[in-house]
Parts: sequence; C-alpha cells; structure tokens
Amino acid sequence: GLFFFKNYNNINFFPNSYTHTEWLIHYFDGYVRRGLLGYLVVKIEEISKIDAKYIIFNIQIIAYAIYLYFIFKFFKNFKFNFFLLTFLLFPLFIIYPLYENEALGRKDIFFILSFQFFLVQIDNLKKLECFFLLLFLIIINTLIHEAIIFYSFFFINIFLFHYNFNTKQKKIYLISFFILIFLIIVSNLFFKNPETINLMTNNLNLKYNLSHGSGAISWLKKDIFEQLIIFNNNLSILNIISFF
Repeated sequence: GLFFFKNYNNINFFPNSYTHTEWLIHYFDGYVRRGLLGYLVVKIEEISKIDAKYIIFNIQIIAYAIYLYFIFKFFKNFKFNFFLLTFLLFPLFIIYPLYENEALGRKDIFFILSFQFFLVQIDNLKKLECFFLLLFLIIINTLIHEAIIFYSFFFINIFLFHYNFNTKQKKIYLISFFILIFLIIVSNLFFKNPETINLMTNNLNLKYNLSHGSGAISWLKKDIFEQLIIFNNNLSILNIISFF
C-alpha cells in the first residue's frame, strides 16, 4: 500500500523526476543504451493514447506485485521464526523501495525479478538450457540498464552451485560468461552515438519539455570512467555509513 501511494504521489513530478526521465529514454531515433523500457512506454502511449506517466506507474505497480508474489512463493512453506521476521524487515529486502527513496520505481526491480524468475526455473532446466536462460536474462536486462553486470554474478554463482561440473566444463561456462560481461562493458564504453542521443533528447524536449541535463538523460553521454569520477567526488562518510 505504501509503495502504491508513494509511486502514485511521484506522478505529480512527471516528467522531471529522475525516475521518470530514466523511463523515457528510448530507441525511436536510433540505438541508445538503457532504451528498452522507454521504447515500450512511448509505444504503448502512442497506441493507447494513455499518458506516459500512468503507463510507467502501472508497470511499476505490476512489477512490484510480481516481486512480492515471488517472495511469497519462496517463503510460503517456511515456518515462522525470528530469523524469518528479521529477514523480511531487512532494509534491502521487501521494504527496500520504501527505505531508499532514490530507488523508488527504478529499473533495478527488473534485475531482481529476472533473478527471481531464474531461481524458479532452474530446477526445471538442464544445465545448458539454464545457462542459455542466464545469458538471455542478462542480455535483455542490459537493454534496460547496464548495471546488470553487477547483478550478473549472483546468476552465475547460483548456476555453478546448482549443477555438478568437472573442471573443464566449469572453465568453459565461466569463460563464456566473462566474454559476455566484457562485451557489455565494451559496447557501453565505446558504441554510442552522440547525434542519436541529441536527436532523442530534442524529441523528448518537444514532447515532455526535457533537456540534455534532465535527470538520467544527462548520464547518457558520460562513459563509465566519468561516472566513477563523479561518484567519487560526491562520496561522503554519511553515504558510507548509510549503505553500510
């Protein structure tokens, strides 16, 4: 209920909130990283004539509902105890979107949903099928946000622990996994077209009055090294304590 209320209240800040600018990045003017969800939002808006802010809101609520369903599915057979209660109330679990306002309605939820789906399917798949599912989920999420590379290690660790491998097999799977991660990093560092970003931003400006400096859009022209420098310059003891 609180998640619903806070997301609904966030509609009042459309399109200028960081979250909304992130959801409006799209492919209509050419390939732009992080553009998959924005493409879907704008496409649905064109077809249905429903405002993008309501489309984004509904996708957020549906995604969070599925997230809670998966949690219920995992824990419904657990006996209630103090450990489970502590785990449920842990800030980075169910109440994470409420605990960390900056994450409210962000794309990260799709990383978690993909991981939950992976956990549900892993018992039904053979080793090779599971690995292809792992690669597919990482690639799809790369089109949502390249930060999936940090989450991807959870996928590969579960995969390696779940099945039995000989040394040669494990090396082949690990090498294949790291080749994919390398390609994701390289493509996000070097394969970007500033003209495409400018064209997309100009069209967003005409439609939603957004500029090159608006929220998440302002990060599209920055490479990973620039982002790390900006992050380090804004790092404080308070941030470290908070996230610790």
